[in-house]
Amino acid sequence: MSESQTPTKGFKIFHWVAVVFLFLIMAQPTFDNVTALMTGTLGSGDVTVEVTLSQMALHVVAMIVGWVGFFWFVKRQKRGAYVSIVAHVLGLTAVLTQTPELLKMMPMAALVGFFVLLLVFALGPVLLFKEQYT
Repeated sequence: MSESQTPTKGFKIFHWVAVVFLFLIMAQPTFDNVTALMTGTLGSGDVTVEVTLSQMALHVVAMIVGWVGFFWFVKRQKRGAYVSIVAHVLGLTAVLTQTPELLKMMPMAALVGFFVLLLVFALGPVLLFKEQYT
């Protein structure tokens, strides 16, 4: 990102739409994780799982990594997009290894669709407006 080049209106709109999307997909699991740490129950919809602190450790690491990536993305740094994707892969790994019962709440097609949207919103602005990201 160079100081002499002002961002276009299209870039600003795309970037902030992506920021809002990334915020929403970080806020919901953050709320769920904090609630699970306080109550010992992690759930969504009809699926509820009793969890311990050790089962939540990777979920919390993924959450922290995700917020760091979100902060970098807001600052228009490429690494923010990549770190956000890594955080969601860590979250999926946490679900697969620590709380696999949660997979019952979402069909596999919805999970694939979620990751496709994540890639579009995280990498789309970075790839379309390369000169705007450091």
